[in-house]
Amino acid sequence: MVLKELYLKTCLVAFCVAALLPCIVHCPVIWDYDCLPTDCSQGKRNYPGDEDFVCSIGHQNECHIAKYIRNPGTTQNHNFARLSHVELYSRTHDKFRGPYRALNISFTLPNDDDRAKDAIMILTNFWSPPGRHMEIFYNKNPRCRLFDFSKSKLTDVDLQHPREINYPCLVGLSEVSSRHMYTINLTVVPFATVINYYVTTYTYVNEYKCITASAIAVLQNTIHVVFDATSGDAHTVRLYKNNNPIALFTTSSNQYEFSVHDPGEYQVGIRPFPPQRTCQEMSTESISFPAKEKNVVDEDASKSISIIVFCVVALISLCLIIAIILVIRKICPRKRAERSDDRTCQPMIPRENTRPKTARPPKKPGHVFKGMTNVLDAMAVENYSTSHKRDSEDPILRENIDFIQYN
Repeated sequence: MVLKELYLKTCLVAFCVAALLPCIVHCPVIWDYDCLPTDCSQGKRNYPGDEDFVCSIGHQNECHIAKYIRNPGTTQNHNFARLSHVELYSRTHDKFRGPYRALNISFTLPNDDDRAKDAIMILTNFWSPPGRHMEIFYNKNPRCRLFDFSKSKLTDVDLQHPREINYPCLVGLSEVSSRHMYTINLTVVPFATVINYYVTTYTYVNEYKCITASAIAVLQNTIHVVFDATSGDAHTVRLYKNNNPIALFTTSSNQYEFSVHDPGEYQVGIRPFPPQRTCQEMSTESISFPAKEKNVVDEDASKSISIIVFCVVALISLCLIIAIILVIRKICPRKRAERSDDRTCQPMIPRENTRPKTARPPKKPGHVFKGMTNVLDAMAVENYSTSHKRDSEDPILRENIDFIQYN
């Protein structure tokens, strides 16, 4: 009876898990293919001399091509694309039950100086970096969008009144955790100037009209924070350094820039003004100042350097292996020769010549000595005859020699 009840409970649990598993796996990631705009064009604005703005949105393939467009200039360029709006909102789709979360962003085109007129594209990358607030799907499946306005030339009007491009289709955000972190990378082509915004999303989605999302980035000498301003007409922004508050401002805008000079870890807290009991202060992600700005050229250069280092290390390793093999082959025969009883060394020891040698008759030593004696006798006779003849022909030699007698 007990086993039967246990069996029924096990079957019930398995059935429930099987029914909920598809929702657990797929519900946090809802991909809305109806939200894939390809046009970001704008008409003329109410500014004298303004023109139509032709713009198209590319996806993964176009992003891959845009990475090979290099910076034509040699001087430092501070024409960045800046995030101007970030908001978490609910979308609905006929194929899915109930709403799901999506991120709506806007950014302004470069407008720092006249060189901004040469900008032709904005390369936008969106992903979730590893960490405590990581979202698994966007960590493994980053998204890229290319906003191409090369057919339109930016004018002086665009510098005085910067254009803003909106993209509301970062869809399928996870609802598993109360807080998630994402990164939005804005790269201006062809300048390769980059800003990394660290976006934080919160659980309060239009429930109490609280902050739904915020983004923080390091600019040249400032920390730029952008947030969802639907929670009120004014907000207080508090700057923290190493978890200690150092500045407090009230603003009616949805963004603010803090001027900073000292290096350290910074964070911004945002809260509606006047304070509301239902909305607590929402904090951004911590960010380091100063931050090293990466660009497309640096990434490609780092990849090239990595390949070169790998090839050099592989070549050195191969040379070492070859040298070790040669040393072993040179030392092993000597050791094996000393141990002749080792059969494994026999192939390394040179074999003796087993070919039969031709027999030669031994030489007789008497014959050799006899020939040498004859030669010596002939030389002695010749020397004697020569010295005798010389003595008889020169008698003065004897008379001129003084002999010293020794006692």
